[in-house]
Amino acid sequence: MDDKQFVNGMFPSRPENAPDFIKMKISLKRDEFLEFMRTTTKEDVWINIDIKESKAGKLYAERNTWKPIPKEENNSGGSNNNDEENIPF
Repeated sequence: MDDKQFVNGMFPSRPENAPDFIKMKISLKRDEFLEFMRTTTKEDVWINIDIKESKAGKLYAERNTWKPIPKEENNSGGSNNNDEENIPF
């Protein structure tokens, strides 16, 4: 499991007295958020952020670093990918 990467400078909150279509408010503290962004690289085309709730009920922002595992191009296990041969009957 990766270490948590908190998004410094991002402060999510639940809106009070807002219309139903406003689900969340996010405030950015510019200097802290820019410092967080400097930790990313140009290869990070997307920076995914999850808004989570602590055990105490406080919202916080955490960077989602999940990456899919690439599928192997060649299937060296000896199985055939022909659909007709994979039919169970």
